[in-house]
Amino acid sequence: MDLAIPINSAAVLVQPAPPRCDTDNDDGTNNDDDTKDTEPQRLKTLIVVGGGGGPGKTGLKNKVCLLEWKDTDATIRTDATVDALAVRHELCFGNDEDAPWSLAVHPDGMTIAAGVNGPAGKEPNRNCRILRVSEDVLKEATALTTVGKSADDYQSAAEYSPDGQYLATGSDEGTFSLFHSPSHTPLPWSPKTYPSKVYTVAFSPSSKHVRITTAKAIHVLSTESGETLLEITAPAGRTFRAGRTGARGLFYTLINGTKPARSTLAVWDFGVSPTKPVKSATLAAKPAVALAVRDSVVAVALADCSLVILDPSTLRVLRVVRDAHDVPITSVVVPERRTVVTATGDGKVKVWRVPESSTPWSPVLVAVLLAMVLMLLTWIVAAAVVPPAELVKLGVPFWRVDAGGVVRLVTAHVGWMRGMGLDRVRIG
Repeated sequence: MDLAIPINSAAVLVQPAPPRCDTDNDDGTNNDDDTKDTEPQRLKTLIVVGGGGGPGKTGLKNKVCLLEWKDTDATIRTDATVDALAVRHELCFGNDEDAPWSLAVHPDGMTIAAGVNGPAGKEPNRNCRILRVSEDVLKEATALTTVGKSADDYQSAAEYSPDGQYLATGSDEGTFSLFHSPSHTPLPWSPKTYPSKVYTVAFSPSSKHVRITTAKAIHVLSTESGETLLEITAPAGRTFRAGRTGARGLFYTLINGTKPARSTLAVWDFGVSPTKPVKSATLAAKPAVALAVRDSVVAVALADCSLVILDPSTLRVLRVVRDAHDVPITSVVVPERRTVVTATGDGKVKVWRVPESSTPWSPVLVAVLLAMVLMLLTWIVAAAVVPPAELVKLGVPFWRVDAGGVVRLVTAHVGWMRGMGLDRVRIG
């Protein structure tokens, strides 16, 4: 689909299932038979995108849009680059305000934190807009400040914790803030300042730690005290670009190089190896610009407009989409295990199919199969060159061709095989 505005950010919103009605009958009593046959209510997944032309008379609105699927079942079977999604609702901001640069969705599926700077010169800059989703309509509930005093600073990253108790934000000029939720009051130690842009913020599954990705380092903080628990510095000549938490608390990071200019996906297990990634894979000879991680999918957008889809366990490439868009991808999300959604600065939103991940051959299984083939070949050779009388003495079954041309498995001298009736096996 084409929203006709530059898209800066995207997120996935899962709406809570509607309450089930337990009194289906007119008299208010339960219909037990109908209740037993009723299927569980399905959660509804929406895509949230934000963008626009920024402040000034650009002719392009600044807005946050809720997008819904036109045909989910068809989408997961094939690519749906056109008309896969439709706009359910949109919330527009003023022409003197900025475009949304970051989006975070609360686990309740009803709250969105959008980074939208207010009018220039207006103090304070209440740049973090807390939006509420009610009856499929977006409304601004409150706003708070998450950026520094510079007029050029903006909220570049945001995420709610898995337990919904915290909102973490990062700015273009290095301001990191942590707030309680739903009050959105800052923690006593917040904010902190880093020397460069905060690309992404991510929580551990327990919500006890927050992981901040800047170009030169990854910082792991305690959410309660703000203490820096771990700091990982980027290798010489390389920079971090994004970091997302995956299954079992693994932390997936994009690392870009300059000489040579290549991109790498590295996976960290801070409980096992806090200083070195537990696995990594080279992506391309191009920088990576966006990352999304789900339990069964890793999606990476490259600067050459390509999309790479990988298996998160093995980092095996499942699919590469060359020239997925005409301009570089600005945001990528994985709404469910079979689909990846990409958005760009020219307003295009596309949906891509994720191939099923086949199970790779186990080295142990390969070794067992090779051993069995070797034993079979040895047996065939032995039956051809060793006199039958010797095979009988050794208790080895063998094939014999009788005068009528019938091939028979000779096992009469092998007790357990004879007991299974294998001495009557004939071919021909």
